[in-house]
Amino acid sequence: MTTADLYHHPCLILVHLDKSGTYVRLLFVDFSSAFNTIIPAPLQTKLTQLSLPSSVCQWITSFLTDRQQLVKVGKFMSNSRTASTGAPQGCVLSPLLSSLYTNDCTSADPSVKLLKFADNTTVIGLI
Repeated sequence: MTTADLYHHPCLILVHLDKSGTYVRLLFVDFSSAFNTIIPAPLQTKLTQLSLPSSVCQWITSFLTDRQQLVKVGKFMSNSRTASTGAPQGCVLSPLLSSLYTNDCTSADPSVKLLKFADNTTVIGLI
Protein backbone atom coordinates (compact mmCIF):
# COMPACT_ATOMS: atom_id res chain seq x y z
CA MET A 1 0.00 0.00 0.00
CA THR A 2 1.40 3.38 -0.94
CA THR A 3 1.05 6.68 0.88
CA ALA A 4 -1.41 7.78 -1.81
CA ASP A 5 -3.56 4.73 -0.98
CA LEU A 6 -3.82 5.90 2.63
CA TYR A 7 -5.43 9.17 1.57
CA HIS A 8 -7.89 7.40 -0.73
CA HIS A 9 -9.24 4.76 1.68
CA PRO A 10 -12.33 6.77 2.66
CA CYS A 11 -13.09 7.18 -1.05
CA LEU A 12 -12.45 3.49 -1.75
CA ILE A 13 -14.80 2.56 1.07
CA LEU A 14 -17.54 4.88 -0.19
CA VAL A 15 -17.16 3.71 -3.80
CA HIS A 16 -17.30 0.11 -2.60
CA LEU A 17 -20.44 0.78 -0.53
CA ASP A 18 -22.16 2.42 -3.51
CA LYS A 19 -22.35 -1.04 -5.12
CA SER A 20 -25.41 -3.11 -4.31
CA GLY A 21 -24.96 -5.84 -1.68
CA THR A 22 -21.57 -4.72 -0.44
CA TYR A 23 -20.30 -4.20 3.08
CA VAL A 24 -17.21 -2.93 4.83
CA ARG A 25 -15.86 -4.37 8.05
CA LEU A 26 -13.40 -2.40 10.15
CA LEU A 27 -11.26 -3.77 12.94
CA PHE A 28 -9.36 -1.28 15.10
CA VAL A 29 -6.39 -2.74 16.96
CA ASP A 30 -4.26 -0.95 19.54
CA PHE A 31 -1.32 -3.17 20.47
CA SER A 32 -0.49 -3.03 24.15
CA SER A 33 3.18 -2.35 24.96
CA ALA A 34 4.08 -2.45 21.25
CA PHE A 35 7.09 -0.17 21.70
CA ASN A 36 8.43 -2.54 24.39
CA THR A 37 8.48 -5.51 22.00
CA ILE A 38 10.92 -4.10 19.45
CA ILE A 39 14.06 -6.26 19.30
CA PRO A 40 17.03 -4.37 17.80
CA ALA A 41 18.58 -7.17 15.68
CA PRO A 42 15.43 -8.03 13.67
CA LEU A 43 14.67 -4.32 13.33
CA GLN A 44 18.16 -3.73 11.89
CA THR A 45 17.56 -6.53 9.35
CA LYS A 46 14.25 -4.97 8.33
CA LEU A 47 15.79 -1.49 8.05
CA THR A 48 18.57 -2.90 5.87
CA GLN A 49 15.94 -4.56 3.63
CA LEU A 50 14.30 -1.13 3.28
CA SER A 51 17.63 0.14 1.86
CA LEU A 52 18.45 2.48 4.74
CA PRO A 53 22.16 3.32 4.91
CA SER A 54 24.07 0.90 7.13
CA SER A 55 25.28 3.79 9.31
CA VAL A 56 21.64 4.72 10.10
CA CYS A 57 20.78 1.07 10.84
CA GLN A 58 23.77 0.77 13.16
CA TRP A 59 22.94 4.05 14.91
CA ILE A 60 19.35 2.91 15.56
CA THR A 61 20.55 -0.46 16.86
CA SER A 62 23.03 1.31 19.14
CA PHE A 63 20.28 3.68 20.31
CA LEU A 64 18.04 0.73 21.28
CA THR A 65 20.76 -1.43 22.88
CA ASP A 66 22.17 -1.18 26.42
CA ARG A 67 20.06 1.83 27.47
CA GLN A 68 20.30 2.75 31.14
CA GLN A 69 16.95 3.47 32.79
CA LEU A 70 15.63 4.14 36.26
CA VAL A 71 12.47 5.36 37.94
CA LYS A 72 12.27 8.46 40.12
CA VAL A 73 9.22 9.20 42.29
CA GLY A 74 9.56 12.32 44.39
CA LYS A 75 12.87 12.04 46.20
CA PHE A 76 13.11 8.26 45.75
CA MET A 77 15.07 6.69 42.88
CA SER A 78 15.33 3.06 41.80
CA ASN A 79 18.54 1.30 40.88
CA SER A 80 19.62 1.67 37.28
CA ARG A 81 18.77 -1.17 34.87
CA THR A 82 20.04 -1.90 31.37
CA ALA A 83 17.43 -2.38 28.62
CA SER A 84 18.23 -3.93 25.24
CA THR A 85 14.71 -4.37 23.91
CA GLY A 86 11.98 -1.90 23.19
CA ALA A 87 11.98 1.73 22.14
CA PRO A 88 11.77 4.50 24.74
CA GLN A 89 8.26 5.73 25.50
CA GLY A 90 7.85 9.40 24.64
CA CYS A 91 10.69 9.40 22.12
CA VAL A 92 9.64 10.93 18.78
CA LEU A 93 11.50 8.12 16.97
CA SER A 94 9.59 5.29 18.69
CA PRO A 95 6.33 5.43 16.64
CA LEU A 96 8.35 5.38 13.40
CA LEU A 97 10.49 2.47 14.60
CA SER A 98 7.38 0.58 15.65
CA SER A 99 5.79 1.13 12.23
CA LEU A 100 8.95 0.00 10.46
CA TYR A 101 9.22 -3.04 12.76
CA THR A 102 5.78 -4.22 11.62
CA ASN A 103 6.18 -3.00 8.02
CA ASP A 104 6.24 -6.55 6.63
CA CYS A 105 2.84 -7.38 8.15
CA THR A 106 0.62 -7.04 5.09
CA SER A 107 -2.50 -8.58 3.61
CA ALA A 108 -2.27 -11.01 0.70
CA ASP A 109 -5.96 -10.45 -0.07
CA PRO A 110 -6.61 -7.39 -2.26
CA SER A 111 -9.98 -6.84 -0.56
CA VAL A 112 -8.30 -6.37 2.82
CA LYS A 113 -6.33 -3.20 3.54
CA LEU A 114 -4.17 -2.49 6.57
CA LEU A 115 -3.59 1.02 7.87
CA LYS A 116 -0.81 1.17 10.43
CA PHE A 117 0.64 3.90 12.58
CA ALA A 118 2.89 3.11 15.51
CA ASP A 119 0.97 0.68 17.75
CA ASN A 120 -2.39 1.18 16.03
CA THR A 121 -3.66 -0.86 13.10
CA THR A 122 -6.94 -0.66 11.22
CA VAL A 123 -7.98 -3.66 9.15
CA ILE A 124 -10.44 -2.75 6.37
CA GLY A 125 -12.34 -5.60 4.76
CA LEU A 126 -14.29 -4.86 1.58
CA ILE A 127 -17.04 -7.49 1.38
